[in-house]
Amino acid sequence: METQTEPVAQVRDWAVDKIETLTQHGNAVDQLNALAIIDEFHEWLNIPEGTQELDYLCLEDQDWTEDQEIDIR
Repeated sequence: METQTEPVAQVRDWAVDKIETLTQHGNAVDQLNALAIIDEFHEWLNIPEGTQELDYLCLEDQDWTEDQEIDIR
């Protein structure tokens, strides 16, 4: 198994930023979307102190390149 920490940190940072953005708008739909992100990424948002390992599944297409963007909206 390959060891990587960068994707976990990137996804966690994205989730935290998105949650903060959605909760600042104050409308009901954004609030529900923020709750959905919290539910989806709960394990990565609440990592117990001292945790040394996290399991995650990463699917990669060999045709993707670093320059290719993925729409995550």
